Amino acid sequence: MSMPAALCFPSLVLTLLAAPAPAPTATPAPAPTRAPAPVRQHVFEPGTHELGTVIDRVAVALGRNYLYVDNEVAGPQMAVRLQSPMTVEHDDLEPMLQSLLYARSLQLVPLAPKHGVAEIIAMNGPRRGEIEMRAAWVEPELVLAERDRADVVVTALSMSHSSTVQVAQQLRPFVSVPGPVSLTIGAMDDHTLVLRGPRCAVAAAIEMARHADDQRERSDAREALDSLRQRVKALESAAGPSGGR
Repeated sequence: MSMPAALCFPSLVLTLLAAPAPAPTATPAPAPTRAPAPVRQHVFEPGTHELGTVIDRVAVALGRNYLYVDNEVAGPQMAVRLQSPMTVEHDDLEPMLQSLLYARSLQLVPLAPKHGVAEIIAMNGPRRGEIEMRAAWVEPELVLAERDRADVVVTALSMSHSSTVQVAQQLRPFVSVPGPVSLTIGAMDDHTLVLRGPRCAVAAAIEMARHADDQRERSDAREALDSLRQRVKALESAAGPSGGR
């Protein structure tokens, strides 16, 4: 009488039962995706561009928010007409926008700089006073380095040799800017001149004030030298002639 196969080969049955299950195949991790490289140049094609569209495009490219009233930026008189392509470097987008706005009697005014929020205000509108009140503080050297920008800024200039009151009085006739936003010059103290207005006008005032301060230094040096010569001459006269003995 024959035995069942399972009883004849017990070791084979045990081996099959004890065999480990095959290890699951590992799924390869997806390759990390690289963020797209930031666009360093922006091309504005020839044609007519609505000003609001340009504002929105610059805001998106810079990751900022520009608040504006639709009817202040709308209309054919506000449109931007390009005869040729205009290529703008990424860092020049906001200065370019400021120039376009300034040519249309508008100003880009800081509202919440830490959060990248600014507001567009009409220079001839009811809120024009806020343009100067909310002017951004900029160091004198940066004003000079970016003097072509059309924003309104405020800065303070140290004077080493000149009276700030006199310098302020001397500069006003030369840097007056006609229009709703003008240059304001004041003396914070005897050595600090405060300037506020369009950046180009503030830059010109800084250069003239420094020139006046340098001239005053040279004048003081000449006066000191003349005074020293007179004292030496007086001492020589008091000592009398030394020869003939």
